[in-house]
Amino acid sequence: MRRVTAFFYALLLGSLGLALVGTVSADLTNGFPNKKPDKNAKIIPEARDATVKFGAGQSVVVELTAAVGSLKQVEFAIRVPPEHGTLSTIRPHATDSNKALVTYTHREGEALTDGFSFSCKLEDNPSSAPGVITLVGQVLQPRLEVKLTPHLGKVAVGGEATGKAAVKNTGLVPFASDMKWPAPWVGPPHLEIKAGETQEFFIALRPTQSGVFRLDMELQPGVVSSKLMAYGESLRSLSVSPGELTLAQNSVTGAREGVLALLNTESEPLSIIVKLPAPLTGPARVDLLPREKRDILLAVPATVIEAFRGEVEFTTGPDVQRITVQAAPKPGELILLNPAGAEINLGAVIGKASAEGTFVI
Repeated sequence: MRRVTAFFYALLLGSLGLALVGTVSADLTNGFPNKKPDKNAKIIPEARDATVKFGAGQSVVVELTAAVGSLKQVEFAIRVPPEHGTLSTIRPHATDSNKALVTYTHREGEALTDGFSFSCKLEDNPSSAPGVITLVGQVLQPRLEVKLTPHLGKVAVGGEATGKAAVKNTGLVPFASDMKWPAPWVGPPHLEIKAGETQEFFIALRPTQSGVFRLDMELQPGVVSSKLMAYGESLRSLSVSPGELTLAQNSVTGAREGVLALLNTESEPLSIIVKLPAPLTGPARVDLLPREKRDILLAVPATVIEAFRGEVEFTTGPDVQRITVQAAPKPGELILLNPAGAEINLGAVIGKASAEGTFVI
């Protein structure tokens, strides 16, 4: 503390010509008047407004906050309760004396916009003005996201190729659904993935015919991130050509004949079972070395004159191929049955006489 004295000299007061001298003193702290605290002053905290999101039909912990310049425990009280949910008992914050926690539970099926108000106070001081907690609801859904796409190579017709997929549920609730896989793709019949969980599973390609196959499937309909894509190529172990065979007549044997070319496309030996429709003739089994090509003869016997059409089946393990074989009716043909030597001797003819011979066709 220091004392400062100010003097007022020769202050002329208007036309009276009077001079006044006076002394003023004051106590200063850091250059400003020192005002002693009022022991009877009231401390009223401020209840802070807040907005909290919640899931429909779910519970959420709400933090109540008081703004006050004190480390003493603040008391909280609910003033106006929510309309579409319930509140738990208020409980102290674990580390902050100016905060408290309360759990809001939404009633499923009711409005998704709700709220409540609260007040706070410090010891015996008056309560604060109400603070408002605005509650904004949202419908919680799972959300699948493909993390690993399966890679499948080439597979023989009737065989199987497998690949591993990984899917994460980035939503806030579990996902559970039956799965329908488009043929020739096969996968788990049912998927259940908890919120935040990543699940791995295998899918398989089981082709029944050759070609390139593409899987483009949303595991969760309407969610683009759940689209699972995969590719696979199916090749036949046995190549048969042509795809349709027309028989032609052999002028020497009279049979109607044709040739099919068989090729083993694999690096392993191949056994082929051949099923022929009557009256078509040909081999019942063909064994091919790796990469070997061989021609087989199919024929309709000369004794059969009707038109022919049928399918020849070639079976190699689980793969079955069918080739259409056809032949036009056998053309008409004259055959000399008698005389056996194909010669008639009528002898000599004299005058008006005649000679006859007989032959049978």
